[in-house]
Amino acid sequence: MKAKQMMDKDFIYASKDDSIVDISIRMEEQKKFTVPILDDSMKLVGWITSLEVTKGLREGKKTISEIMHPVEDILTINENKPAKNAVILTANHKLVSIPVVDDDNKVIGVCRAFDIVDTLSDLYDIKVEKLYLRFFRKAMDFAVFYDRNTCK
Repeated sequence: MKAKQMMDKDFIYASKDDSIVDISIRMEEQKKFTVPILDDSMKLVGWITSLEVTKGLREGKKTISEIMHPVEDILTINENKPAKNAVILTANHKLVSIPVVDDDNKVIGVCRAFDIVDTLSDLYDIKVEKLYLRFFRKAMDFAVFYDRNTCK
């Protein structure tokens, strides 16, 4: 199995000039914890997580460029690499997700920890993703509660 077979093709992305508030709303609506920051040609220029968004809102920052991780700090995986490489990177670096790039270094998807659990559960015929979803729903509920109550 290749990384592109395990990735989420329905990912959200942002530009470095986008508003933190706008992206936080999109992340909440689509229940995404990470967002690649892309240029006009879909190449990776940065990365944000819900933690940076929460901190940025709390500190009064306005744009994604003020909170994003630079591209040099971001691990990626090529779409044609074995899926197990995404699993290893995610586990070894404690990542929530990892951008999947094509040979031109354009982001074509995101491999989330959930995608890994879902794939493994299919392989082993165990529906562990239900447990994983329950955990992340509680984590998302807490993040939304925390964000709404501390960033007023």
